[in-house]
Amino acid sequence: MFEIQDFINFNASGRAYCPSCSRKKGRRPSQKSLALLDSGAYKCHAGCTPEEIRDSLGIEKSIAKNQVNSDPPLVYYANQLQVTTDWLLNGNDGKRGQAQQWLKDRGITPELIQHYRLGLVTHHGRAGIVIPISADDQDTRYYRKIRVEPWSNRPAWSQKGIPAMVYFTHRPPGATQTYLCEGEWDAILLGWAMRSCKTIAVATFTCGCNVVPSARQLERLPGQVSIFYDCDAPGQQGAEKLANQLGSRARIAQVPFIGTAPPQGWDISDALNAGCSVEQIRAAAQKAKNPVNTAHSGRLSYEQCLEEIEKILQLEDTARQLWELNRLAKRTDLSAAQLRKLYQTRLDCARPFAPMDVVDFLACAPENREWIIAGKIPKASTIALIADGGTGKSRLSYDLAFAVASGQTWNGYRTTQGKVLIIQTDEPDVDFSDSLRDANYEQFQPGMVQVETEWQFSQLPQLQQWIEQERPALVIIDSFTAANRASELAEKDTNYGACIYDLRNIANIYGCTFLILHHTNKLGESRGTTAIPDNVSEVWYLRHPKSEDSLPEDQRILEHQ
Repeated sequence: MFEIQDFINFNASGRAYCPSCSRKKGRRPSQKSLALLDSGAYKCHAGCTPEEIRDSLGIEKSIAKNQVNSDPPLVYYANQLQVTTDWLLNGNDGKRGQAQQWLKDRGITPELIQHYRLGLVTHHGRAGIVIPISADDQDTRYYRKIRVEPWSNRPAWSQKGIPAMVYFTHRPPGATQTYLCEGEWDAILLGWAMRSCKTIAVATFTCGCNVVPSARQLERLPGQVSIFYDCDAPGQQGAEKLANQLGSRARIAQVPFIGTAPPQGWDISDALNAGCSVEQIRAAAQKAKNPVNTAHSGRLSYEQCLEEIEKILQLEDTARQLWELNRLAKRTDLSAAQLRKLYQTRLDCARPFAPMDVVDFLACAPENREWIIAGKIPKASTIALIADGGTGKSRLSYDLAFAVASGQTWNGYRTTQGKVLIIQTDEPDVDFSDSLRDANYEQFQPGMVQVETEWQFSQLPQLQQWIEQERPALVIIDSFTAANRASELAEKDTNYGACIYDLRNIANIYGCTFLILHHTNKLGESRGTTAIPDNVSEVWYLRHPKSEDSLPEDQRILEHQ
């Protein structure tokens, strides 16, 4: 259900400035006319209707009416950001004062707050400073990265739904080079200091110094990139990792300092707040050096090899992927399977180890399990549906998909409506289309149900990109073996089922559920490696009735394990 408090921060008396009044008058109204009622409803005493208030927040009426127990949206609009900025600049409570003082101590003034649209929100009962990250090149939609109470003894970051990407704080149209900082606060201060420069962009990454965004994101950085990471071991290692990815475009710069040596952790914010000038920063950029070793240009370095593997795995043509991997294998004295394992291991190691206090974890975690089909299919899960051939597992999956796409109940269980993707690589198109016609799939509006008949697990990055864009509720893969037929591993090999880990991560990130169809062996168990049933959230077995079940032969038994 639409909750006004997800978008507007009310004071202790339950009053706030009405966004609709602000829109009508073109300025901040003189009184906080918006009141929060005891029932959770809201009322504008200046006469604005609920529809006008929702419209001013950019919330469609249908969404406000039909959303059930959903989180606040992951993408926001300028008018929604302005509400949080107003609270940070003009609120009359203690949290606003603490937030402003913390920012002031870092050199961030009210002028910078307004320019970069920084804001203040309530995040799971705690105050958080909002950094808006543009989600498109038109600067019309934004992600919200939240620094939760940095002045407290339990500071934390919240950036749910924000991909690893470039965040610009100064981006003149004619920029021919980039100054790259380690974090958002550094980039904000440096971007403001460089605002009169027409040739140098200032940026950072949303993912910290240990992770390098995709090649597509790196291409957004104009020209030569001077890397101003913090003066500590993680900063140095992160700068070298990034330089290897950027190649000849990269230069690692020393953050200017006062004295004989920079203190541990010295960063751009420290330099600017200590009085270092823009001229000193530009001089440091001119002295920066490219650390990439080109002495053995005939052989690939470790980082270059990983960069090549990533490019290959982005190819949509599975055969071309295999061709290019084998060509790369000859250059590295490794097999194609070893290259894949090397890349996967690197991805696993790149994930930061950052334990969270249990109180913060529980505050961020959903209080109740969410369901696509109530009591049967949880949101953001992976399910293996295992059965003998001819049992009807494909038909069952189409029935489930129909219920989700239509929002109709399934066997009496309530369903949450959402988009569906059916990946069918196991049966001929004529059988697949007949099944869909029999189930009346022709009734759906465009975009609700989409089908794919050629996808392979080697194209997992393309699937993730599609899911990020379309946000389906349910993805059906029929079948695991058919979609994994390009694998160089034997079906009994433990690593054969490792790709399910990737599906689990995608499910967690985007909130979609995967239903993976798989066959049984002669013993009636999951065929191949036990890693397949072991790695999913739930295992379903579909079987014909036995004599002791006393059921008609045309019925089936679905068992959860």
